[in-house]
Amino acid sequence: MCKLRLWLSMVADIEDEPQEVEPLPNIDFNIRLGDSLIGFESTEVAVDGQKLLIAERLKEDLEEYRDNVEAYKSAEEDISQLRGELDDLHDKLQTQLNEWFADLPDIKVEDEISKPEEIREIISSSNGDVKLKLKFVDPIDDDLDQELNDLGFRTWKKAANLKLGNRDAMAGKPEEIFEVIPADQLARSFVERGLLEEDIDQLDPFHWVMEFPDAYDAIGDDDRDDASNGFDIVLENPPYVRIESVDEPQRDIYKELHETATGRCDLYVPFIERSFELLSEKGRNSIITSNLFMRTEYGESVDHIGLEEVSAWT
Repeated sequence: MCKLRLWLSMVADIEDEPQEVEPLPNIDFNIRLGDSLIGFESTEVAVDGQKLLIAERLKEDLEEYRDNVEAYKSAEEDISQLRGELDDLHDKLQTQLNEWFADLPDIKVEDEISKPEEIREIISSSNGDVKLKLKFVDPIDDDLDQELNDLGFRTWKKAANLKLGNRDAMAGKPEEIFEVIPADQLARSFVERGLLEEDIDQLDPFHWVMEFPDAYDAIGDDDRDDASNGFDIVLENPPYVRIESVDEPQRDIYKELHETATGRCDLYVPFIERSFELLSEKGRNSIITSNLFMRTEYGESVDHIGLEEVSAWT
């Protein structure tokens, strides 16, 4: 839709023969699609407790992708071949970045379960251990507390958690658990796990470091005068919807990744946070947004994202 509107705008500006308009230059790689709240916006992240330097690990491929995009934009021949090579390299980079993103320790997905077979299926499809979480209607009595502890659960007044893996599934632990749990006392039972490939496909992460490598000094032009990670200008018109309207697992991941995504916040609040994360050291940000967050409890979190100099117009 964005590409179409730009093209129609250019047609409208032509005074003579609209049919003579040429295809929009460079549009394929200047307009990108994805969930901009999910994905890598920095070249440095922590994965499995270790610092991951994306620019170093993928520097050669990212530089090749950047150079090929520039070649494609200026090419007059062999365009289809160049585009095919670009798509292949993009898919390769996307796959690697998605794998690293799925390994982020803070990213968890919840699956509701009601029987042992569902736990087994989740364990078998997961890359690592999962955590079974139980929520009870009433406080756990002493007898149930003892039985849960014997199974390895950590218990609270109305909740119990247990880490499970393939060895537990093979030993019949899911069946033992459901023999002990009084179904009429369960308010909720679910498994917390890491991201799977099908989750990533649904989430469609937008990796800024790949889509716009020139904005990052470790990947971009070494001659850039103000070399720093990020964009010099960010213009934003975020969505105005409650975060509750977002489907899982996106909603939970937004709350894990963005400290401003608290309570029943409006979705534009984490977008504000993201836009400032994307700025270079001397970058400028311009946002069309409601001022409602200034009068709400969830809006207090915006004060913690490093806004040192903000001007507002109403």
